[in-house]
Formats: sequence, structure tokens, C-alpha cells
Amino acid sequence: MNRILISEAINKIGEQVVLKGWVHVRRNLGKMVFFDLRDMSGLMQVIIPPSADANTIETAKAIRPEYVVAVTGTVQARKPGSENDKLSTGKVEILAEKLEIISEAKTPPFEIENEDRQAIEELRLKYRYLDLRHERMARNIKQRSNVIRYVIDYLTDRGFVYIQTPILSKSTPEGA
Repeated sequence: MNRILISEAINKIGEQVVLKGWVHVRRNLGKMVFFDLRDMSGLMQVIIPPSADANTIETAKAIRPEYVVAVTGTVQARKPGSENDKLSTGKVEILAEKLEIISEAKTPPFEIENEDRQAIEELRLKYRYLDLRHERMARNIKQRSNVIRYVIDYLTDRGFVYIQTPILSKSTPEGA
């Protein structure tokens, strides 16, 4: 079974899917473990039920924020009253059957899910690869990509040639 993006899971209620992404937030409620999975397309709540196999439950208890995981499970509609209207995926969730840790992560030096972004700029720049995972930064990158694509398409349609300037100069070996 191939991985799908979180945003695609909305249309797959009742189907088994594979999602991969970063653990955003984990909540351990005794018998059940919940966590939000994040990929480039959004967030999805994942539920590890008490009926899951022991290995899946132990893995769920071991995961931490920013771990990269693969989840195999069934997309189901959330119960009435538990929907999250703030998310485009807030009407569905994944009932996990299998959970695999792809990559562990150290505790980030600042909270990626924190919208207030209290981390000082110097720290954010030092750990730029983490800062780029923040929703606001990802949204800005996508917006920039869309603007650039629009300008290129607009000018190309009017007979302009898109050229990347490094090909205009002679390349030198080893930067000499």
C-alpha cells in the first residue's frame, strides 16, 4: 500500500491508508494514545486504541514530538462533537493498526507547534531546518512558490524566455 498525504485522507473514509510524517503533539490517556501527525499538507489526529497489538501500543507510548513515523490505519469520521473545525481534516481521524518509528528526534530547542513563536531569532536561524517546519513558514514558502510560478507562467505566455542566470557565465572547476 502506498503512502498518501494527510489532505487526501479526507476522501477515504472507511479505507485503510498509510500516512507518514512528524509527530506534532502526543497525548497519553491511559488506555488510549492520541497524537497529531503532520506532513506538508496538514495535520491528522491518530488514535491508538487499547485493542491494538502490544508492539503498536509500546511504540505509541515511546514517540515524542518531531519523531518521523509511518501509520497504517483506517480513516474514520470523528464522533459528533469531537470534530475540529479549525483543521481541514478535522472531521476525520485515523484508527491506527500499525505504527512504525522511521526516525527518532531529540527534543527541539523550541516548540514548533507554538504559534506565538517565542524563540529568539538567533535560535530560529541556527535551527532553520526546524523553523521551516512551522505552519507559518511553510505557508510563506508555498505562497512564494505560487507567486514565482504565476510570474513565470505570465511572462512565458507572452513570449519571454525563462533563463536561470548561472548558465550565462563560464563555470570554473573547484570554484577557482
